[in-house]
Parts: sequence; C-alpha cells; structure tokens
Amino acid sequence: MIRQRRRAAACAVLACTSVALCTAGLARTSAARAQSAPYFSPTYAASEGSPYSSIYAQTFGAGGPPVSQAPATPAAAAPLAGMVVLSGVFMAMTFVVFVGYGLAASAVRTRVLASARIMAWMRRTFAAAFVALGAKLALTAR
Repeated sequence: MIRQRRRAAACAVLACTSVALCTAGLARTSAARAQSAPYFSPTYAASEGSPYSSIYAQTFGAGGPPVSQAPATPAAAAPLAGMVVLSGVFMAMTFVVFVGYGLAASAVRTRVLASARIMAWMRRTFAAAFVALGAKLALTAR
C-alpha cells in the first residue's frame, strides 16, 4: 500500500516537472520569436539615416515620435510569457509540497493508529480539553 502511494507520488512529481519544463520551453520559444520578428518603430522612422525620416518629418513635424502613438514593443510579450512560466513552476512546486505533506500525514496516521499507547494519550488529551472547555463555558458570565 505504501509502495503504491510512493509510486503515485513519484508519477505526480514527474508529471508536474515535465509540464513545468514544457511550459518553460514554449515561453522561451515564443519570446524569441517575438524579439526576432520584423518591427517598425516610430523612433526608427524619426531617426536620421532612416529612409522614412523625411515622410515622418512631413507627417508629424521635425520633433520625435509622439509618445501616445508609439506601439507596444514585441519585448512587452516577454514579461507575460515569463509570468506564465513562473506561475506554472509555482503550481508544480506547490503540488509537490502538498504531495509531500499528504505522504507524511499518511505515515504519521499509520503509526499513530498502530500504537495503543499513543491512542490512549490522545483520548485523554481530548477528554481533558473538552472538560476544560465545558468548565470555561459554565463559568462564563453572560
């Protein structure tokens, strides 16, 4: 029974790890694609030496590009991909930690239920706690 639980936990950890690694690979690939894609920036168009500088100057004047009209850069997609990767890693690590908690609780439960001495002390402790709560309730003034 314990071997089956350990095997299931190992399979779950392996699955989470592979999902996290695949997610990281996809995010890196999409970020690289976004950075290597051709991009026309208004800053480049307004710069001297650009074939578009005369057209840009006629359209918008001699000043630099208006800030409000500057489109988002492709690198703006990289933080989103990074957050997706970090979220996936966080979820996988959380899952692994909780699987560990479950296995530890299962092991403790098995040992506690198998020991008559521990069970007797637990019963006494809970009985004393209920007596103390009952006394507190009886002595509480309304």
